[in-house]
Amino acid sequence: MNILKYKGYQAKVEYSAEDEILHGTIIGINDFVDFAAENDSEIVSEFHKAVDGYIDFCKEVGKEPEKTCSGSINA
Repeated sequence: MNILKYKGYQAKVEYSAEDEILHGTIIGINDFVDFAAENDSEIVSEFHKAVDGYIDFCKEVGKEPEKTCSGSINA
């Protein structure tokens, strides 16, 4: 499993042998955002498009976009 990072979001990417594509999902948020591509160079671009699209969609509907948890706790 590979993890991509962009604008404070993280996504896991896996290869689907059945579909012969790379499939990714943004992790750490309650909303479901996924993306797919045929190769490594395209998957990064598709991830960036998915994050930007998610942020734009949230703005359109008046919702604050969730952020992937950083894993650190501020005390």
